[in-house]
Amino acid sequence: VPRFISVVQTLREYLPEPEWFGKAKLAGIKKSEVIKVWKLLINAFLSQKMMQVAILRQSKGDTNSAKAHKKGSVIIANLEYPIESGKQAQGIKGIGPKMAAKIDELLTTGRLKELQEVEDKQAIIKLFSFWGSNTTTATAWYDKGYRTIADLVAADKNGEINFTTLQALAIRHLGDFEVSLTLEDAQHIVKLVRASVPVGFEVILAGSFRRGRKVSKDCDIVVIGEKTTDTTGSIWVALEDVAEVEIGAQGRDVIMGVIKMPSGVWKRFDIFVSPEDERACSLLAHTGPALYNIKLRSA
Repeated sequence: VPRFISVVQTLREYLPEPEWFGKAKLAGIKKSEVIKVWKLLINAFLSQKMMQVAILRQSKGDTNSAKAHKKGSVIIANLEYPIESGKQAQGIKGIGPKMAAKIDELLTTGRLKELQEVEDKQAIIKLFSFWGSNTTTATAWYDKGYRTIADLVAADKNGEINFTTLQALAIRHLGDFEVSLTLEDAQHIVKLVRASVPVGFEVILAGSFRRGRKVSKDCDIVVIGEKTTDTTGSIWVALEDVAEVEIGAQGRDVIMGVIKMPSGVWKRFDIFVSPEDERACSLLAHTGPALYNIKLRSA
């Protein structure tokens, strides 16, 4: 069971697209080939953990150990057969008994005690990196000693930290945000926005849905038209007439808020308003994904 958990963790990290598990993707692929891929993903999991140990050792000034674990990570990643045990791995040049022991620990438990504190910290920072809170803010909260969402709520209530409007909104609906927003949900939101924009404005569903995804964490909408300083305000007022919504942030070019779906669940949406001559750039920027945008800007 722990070995299976390790593989599933790896699959989620290296193959985040849920469609990968669909019957269409697996159609015509032999069972033996699927098993082979799963086994090799164990190597990817082990390689990643060795690299994390290398980074941790480097941060502590243990350069020699860091180099050894980095080398071991590369060796494991390039193997064309799966590692079944630490004993087997120790027969590979570059992997010694200490690293072999770590491999056995990972294959047995799915975790390394040495990395547990770091991984727990990363998990909490990820939890705190909700809508309106970036990694820097989340890390600052962690460094102050907060470990749960309840800790943050209490700290805000006591004046120890001050939630922004967006963060407070996110906290109120955090449970709802855990439920994926479907394409049908997004189309429902687009229909309401389309009924709320000025005459002649175009409404386009962007974000991950425009990239072909079937589910997402939020709904990004691009609105194209002759924008004025009052456009986003008028859209919001009109939207309040056709749906139950709460605003998190509003500016000349953007509206960030949540909307109550027919199911009763609240969902996030962002509306980006652009003039016609910015259509191409606006669609490019708001279709993403984020890493693509970062690399594009760098280029």
